[in-house]
Amino acid sequence: MTSAFGTAGLEVHYTRRFLDDARQLPEVLVRKVDEAVIKIRSQGIYQSGLLAEKVHGNPDGRFRFLRVDLQYRMVAAAEGRDILLMKVGNHVADFRKSPDSISETPQADEPRKGRTSLAA
Repeated sequence: MTSAFGTAGLEVHYTRRFLDDARQLPEVLVRKVDEAVIKIRSQGIYQSGLLAEKVHGNPDGRFRFLRVDLQYRMVAAAEGRDILLMKVGNHVADFRKSPDSISETPQADEPRKGRTSLAA
C-alpha cells in the first residue's frame, strides 16, 4: 500500500456519491477539487497542499481525509496505485460527526475513472 503514497501516476476512481457531492459544490470549490485530483495523479496523496490524514476512529488504515481548502475535505481510500474518492464536503458538518460513516460501502455502481474534470 505504501507505493500509492507520494508516487506519481496513480489511478483515481470516483464513487457515485463523490460525483453527486461534487455537483452540489459551488464552482470555485469544483475547481479546487479538480486541482486536488491533478495533484493526486501527478504527485500522490502525501504532498504539499492535500495534508492527508487518517480518519480518526476508523480502524481501516486505507481511509484518508484530503484537504480541498480550510473548510472542505475529500474522503479517499488508497489501495496500491489506486485511489478511490468517496465523498467531498464540509469537514465539520459532513464528516466529523460520524467517523463510522466514512467507511460505508460505496454505492452499488462501479467506481468511475477516466474523468479529467468534475465540471459538468
